[in-house]
Amino acid sequence: MKTIITTLFLGLAMSAQATIHTVDVGFERTLQFAPSSMQVSVGDTVRFKYVAGSHNTTSVSMPDGAAPWAAPMTSSSASTFDYVVKIAGAYSYECTFHGGMTGAFTATATGVEKQSSISKQSVSMMPNPAIDKTVLSFNSENAFAGALQVMNATGNAVYSENVNVTTGANQFSLNAENLNAGMYFVYLSNQNGVVLTERLIKK
Repeated sequence: MKTIITTLFLGLAMSAQATIHTVDVGFERTLQFAPSSMQVSVGDTVRFKYVAGSHNTTSVSMPDGAAPWAAPMTSSSASTFDYVVKIAGAYSYECTFHGGMTGAFTATATGVEKQSSISKQSVSMMPNPAIDKTVLSFNSENAFAGALQVMNATGNAVYSENVNVTTGANQFSLNAENLNAGMYFVYLSNQNGVVLTERLIKK
């Protein structure tokens, strides 16, 4: 139930201004992503849509804290792959099957995210790397009902819960015992969108 509620919360939080940007993979049966470059906003979705051929979309570079991705784009795979942009900055990607088949997009932050109530200097996650649990700590200028979500490196949610953030110091314990070893991303959202992102390594 927590996962369902949190997913709805995040969806509603980002849906007001979010836009879906479609990228055709194998445009007109060529070795192209179309468009090959574009501007998006944080909270938008980049939707890779299979057109023809045997391809994939694989991230090459991205801002710190952004989740990488790798998805097949073939006649036997899913016809679309959605990547929700949560961090501002420049992203680039490629088809690893075909050299020179590349694309890029740049994400800009919305006014809401620039006015985040979280003090970035106060954010910590200890221990990190984690074995069985880790504690996310931060200071907030405002109290709000939030959603805490952990996503793996391919962008799939592996844990989520609703949280109540208070004015001042906050601490939330995350159970990492059942996570596989690897890299994860922890997101805290309020009704306006993502306000905090931290990278977590599980041993």
